[in-house]
Amino acid sequence: MVGSNFDLQLSPLRSLDDFLLGTARLELPPFNDFQRLSNRILNNLLYYQTNYFVLCFIFFLLVGLNRPNEILLGTTVLLLTLGCIAYTTSTNPNVVSVKKTYPVISLITVVSILYLLVCSLHSLMFCLFALALPLLLIFLHASCRLRNLKNKLSNTAEELKIKKTPIGVLFDLCGLKSEAFWTQ
Repeated sequence: MVGSNFDLQLSPLRSLDDFLLGTARLELPPFNDFQRLSNRILNNLLYYQTNYFVLCFIFFLLVGLNRPNEILLGTTVLLLTLGCIAYTTSTNPNVVSVKKTYPVISLITVVSILYLLVCSLHSLMFCLFALALPLLLIFLHASCRLRNLKNKLSNTAEELKIKKTPIGVLFDLCGLKSEAFWTQ
């Protein structure tokens, strides 16, 4: 989108030294102070988002290389199920007219996808595990990683709308603000 006000910038890939090794300072999260904990998580998600995307991709790829057929089948079933849910709950006039014009075909399609879901539940669970494991690791890292000066400056630029990143847009859509989270 050239010239739009919705230009996204991908946050730079942080060095392994900054992300995990040498200068990384890790500490148990402050469970008794929800505001500090939520600020730490949100700010780390903003600052290390590219590293987290790469981590998700690598873990999904490694698990997929272990059992490629199950990952492919599970991902296909997951996408078909999400598409089926979107189709059945859609209020788009074009989709509603297709459902009214061809109700038997719509019913057969939905039942077939649900049958495929039940038959390949094991592959679907394996795929969901391959997606959930990196998310757990990301949450643990974002909870335990202390912020440094570069992290704070980058997050300030994001809050001032100097740069827009994918996670920043997601936080805006969810109504999350790093400093205002958990405040009354």
